[in-house]
Amino acid sequence: MNRNWLVMLLLASLSVEALQINEIQYAPFSGSEWLELYNPTTVAVNLSGWKFADNSSTDYLVCCTTPCDFVLEPEEYLLITSQGSTVLNGSNVSILCVDDASLGNGLGNEQDSATFFNASHNFTFTYDQSMGANRNNKTLERRADGSWGESLFAGGTPGAKNSIFSAAADYQFLQLSEIMPDPFDADDDPKPWGEWVELYNGGSKPLYLGGLILKDARDDHELIISEDKVEDAEDLFLSAQGFVIIYRDGDTDFSLNNDDYEEVRLYYEDTLLDSMSYAGSTEGMTWGLVEESWYKTILTPNEENFLEKECDWLLQFTLNDSIARPEDFIFKVSLLRDFGFPENITVRGEITDVNGDIIREYAPWTDEHTISDRHKLYSPNLPDGFYRLHFWMEELDCLEYDDTDNDISQLFSINPFYQNFAPELKLDTIEDGSDDEVRWGEQFLVKISVYKGNQTESKIQLWAEQDDAKVSAVTTISLAGSYRNYPLSLPVQLYPNCDGKFAADEITIFVKGFGKQDSATVNVEGMDSDLCQEVEVEANTKTSAVRYRPLEVPLFISPGESQEILFEIANGDGEHRYDLWSYLYRGKTCYSCHGGPQEGNAQGIFLLSGEVRMVALKVTPDAKAAEGKYNLKVRVRKDDQVGVKEFTFPIQIAIQEKTLIFPVTALPENYSPESSMKSSQIKGRNGEGFIVYQSSSQKAPGILPLLLVVSFGLLGLVLWKERRKA
Repeated sequence: MNRNWLVMLLLASLSVEALQINEIQYAPFSGSEWLELYNPTTVAVNLSGWKFADNSSTDYLVCCTTPCDFVLEPEEYLLITSQGSTVLNGSNVSILCVDDASLGNGLGNEQDSATFFNASHNFTFTYDQSMGANRNNKTLERRADGSWGESLFAGGTPGAKNSIFSAAADYQFLQLSEIMPDPFDADDDPKPWGEWVELYNGGSKPLYLGGLILKDARDDHELIISEDKVEDAEDLFLSAQGFVIIYRDGDTDFSLNNDDYEEVRLYYEDTLLDSMSYAGSTEGMTWGLVEESWYKTILTPNEENFLEKECDWLLQFTLNDSIARPEDFIFKVSLLRDFGFPENITVRGEITDVNGDIIREYAPWTDEHTISDRHKLYSPNLPDGFYRLHFWMEELDCLEYDDTDNDISQLFSINPFYQNFAPELKLDTIEDGSDDEVRWGEQFLVKISVYKGNQTESKIQLWAEQDDAKVSAVTTISLAGSYRNYPLSLPVQLYPNCDGKFAADEITIFVKGFGKQDSATVNVEGMDSDLCQEVEVEANTKTSAVRYRPLEVPLFISPGESQEILFEIANGDGEHRYDLWSYLYRGKTCYSCHGGPQEGNAQGIFLLSGEVRMVALKVTPDAKAAEGKYNLKVRVRKDDQVGVKEFTFPIQIAIQEKTLIFPVTALPENYSPESSMKSSQIKGRNGEGFIVYQSSSQKAPGILPLLLVVSFGLLGLVLWKERRKA
């Protein structure tokens, strides 16, 4: 018995010596302070008669629950709190209280000590803010190795295993897996840009990462892992076999070198968990851990790393506008590396017109060593027209991942009057005949440049004067639409002057419209006496013919996209009604009627004697119309005549192609493909209105063949472009 008693006494003494202060809540947001004791031995410890003290005051341990037990069983927890503590409410943990309303005089929030003692035993725990739980409602917890740290959860783990008890052991499976030291954007940009470090949990259970520390090569450069350094707060709990990105997110001291030697180290408090080092980096590429070795890799955030032997380079255009004035058009070509290693790159480029003729050639880079990107800016100052911008990369040394963006093109147009709201009116030249002389009674052409902005006025008038008296009929033309440039050739018909009223002298040609006026002078050399004899006989027998003129006809059109046809009618003598309509067809099928009649876009106009009017007809192909060749027909009916005038133009339906506008020459009422318009001489003084005119020296061999040549030329350009892509 004496031997057994001695053994029991020895074991009890050893148990008391092993008793641990295990957790402390010294700064709760609300509620009461408390401490947790833990008995790690196999022998119970009796705390009857024990006392608690902080730095200032001492209390007795007393019962405050029913039932009450002063015995702390092996491997059990016991909470020590104050009288009336909120911990007493609904807790299933063994609890003892001190004999008043506070632990000591209240546990200090900056620092304090906690001591348990009786007549023969005494053990103390001292803490300060450097250990954690800095007024954030968390607790200080004891780890398996006896060190202390902040709990993972608010409120701690009273009566249960500490949340950080085995942290050091669990973190042995946590490792650095990928490093982004030199992103394309700024290193210190806010997440999800800027520098970042990827971690991998190779263990079998989740890990809480909050409070872990990343350091670069300098010990005072720290990045503490917290909610604002991950994409989402839940990412702080890293699942087994999972990845997570830790962002620098503007941190002012933790910074990874791009060119020189650098280290990345991961710490749990003062314990080094993992580290890596590198020397030099490539913009846009990461250092990745592959089969326990570090390599430069393409970035694979939150995924397993692999060695990439391919590359991806791309070209890009940046245009200030796809439609611009010549002096305003600027474009930038950019060479960019998406991934892969730096290369020596050669890039070539050109600008071609609608016929495929090369207008400009470029060689921005020739065997140029490129790390990440290069840019060139050009301002070619091109004349009015439609163009194709085309740049391509010569053969690369690496295996290109996606070569579709190595050869790029874009259509654009140059318009001197683009976004110009103010009208322009200019008299350019006077064409005074093959003998360079103008005589009374003759007709000659005046070339005029007209730009119509946003004006509601539509008429342009042209006439000749001598000594403030009109010496010609007034040529009038109406211009439809807005923001359009019109190069016009208008006739001036001088009076015969058979009575000799006007001198053979200088006359002034005036053009007026849109609130603007311009003029030029020309000499009159005399008159034709034969003309005066002819006028006397035929003055009241001649009438002027009706003339039709398509002004703008699209050569390309996209399915479902509306395009405008500008058609001009110059009336002859008398008042007449004209009805116009247009449609798209192939074979016997209409592809713009949408189930309705061919006359679905018909417009009717009334014209006075000699009046000229432009009509805009919209044609819209079916949205499902296939790509290919079609015909565009325009029909005109004069008054109630049974017969109609027909004009047919080739047109190409092409998906997402720019529409090219081709100006069409004026056609007479009796137009046929076998004939072309001839000049005419208007006799007498009874006409006031005349039409846009083409003299015999200007006319083409025939408008239809010209249209076909241009159409097939443009089609050839499109096919050539597709072949280059292939």
